[in-house]
Amino acid sequence: LEGPIFNDTDIGSYLIYYLHPMEKVFSDNRFGDAYSASFFSNIYNPMIKDENKWKEGLEKYNFNTIFFYQYDGGDDIREFLFRRFYDPEWVLVYADTYNVIFVRNTTRNEYVINKFGIDLTNMTERLGFLLNSNDPADYLAAADIYSLFGLVDLARNQYLRFVSEVPTRGKVWMVLGRMELTRSDQENSNPYLAAIFLEKSLANSWITTESLSYLALAYYRTGQIERTKEMVRRELEIDPENADGKKWLRILDEEEKIKNEGK
Repeated sequence: LEGPIFNDTDIGSYLIYYLHPMEKVFSDNRFGDAYSASFFSNIYNPMIKDENKWKEGLEKYNFNTIFFYQYDGGDDIREFLFRRFYDPEWVLVYADTYNVIFVRNTTRNEYVINKFGIDLTNMTERLGFLLNSNDPADYLAAADIYSLFGLVDLARNQYLRFVSEVPTRGKVWMVLGRMELTRSDQENSNPYLAAIFLEKSLANSWITTESLSYLALAYYRTGQIERTKEMVRRELEIDPENADGKKWLRILDEEEKIKNEGK
C-alpha cells in the first residue's frame, strides 16, 4: 500500500511507528501538540462530515489509501466509512478486529484490488478468519464490520451468536435492541423482542442514556406508557439536560393532553 494516506487520529501513532519515514500520516492524537485547532475544525472534521468537503480534500491531497480504526468514536466516522464502502472510487481491501483499509480504485492499485478487494459478493469469505474463529471477540468484530457497512441481517446473526456464548456483554444486547427497533422493514420490527434485548442490556450494566431511550421507544411502541415514562425518568437522572429525554417528555406530555381532552 502507498500513500498519501487519509487516516483517523486513533490509528495515526500506529502508522507513524511502522511507516515513518516512508509514508506520512494525515493526523494523529497529539492534537494541540502537533496540530492546530483550526486543522480539525476547518479541514479534518469537515472532510469526515461533508461529502463536498471530502471531494475537495481528495482533490487537494490526492489520497491513495484510507486507513481507519473501525471503533474510532469520533462524530460521523462510521457514516464516512459506510459511504466509502459504497463509493465506486474506493475499494475495501482489508478488515480485521481493529482496522479497515480502502485503496483508491485506480490502475495503480489494480494488483491489490484484484487480490484483496472486499465487496458484497465476497465479504463473508474474506471475513472467514473471524467468522470461523473459536474466539468470540473475533466473530463480534465480524458482526461490527457487517454492521459498519449496513449488512444488518448478517450482523444480527453474529451478535446473537456472540451473546449466546458471552451473555454478560451489555452493549451487545443494546445493539441488538437498537437494530430491531431501527430495521428498515419497520412492518416486521418486533418491539417486544427489542425490549427483551434492551432489558438484558440494563441487567448487564449497560445503563446509558442511549439504551434507556431505545427501551423507552420499545415500551412506547408496545403501548406500555408507564414503563416508557420510567425509562425517560431514568434517562434524565443520568443527564438532566439530555435533549432526547426532553424530547420524550414533550411527546408524553402532548399525548397526555390529547388523552385528557378526549375525556
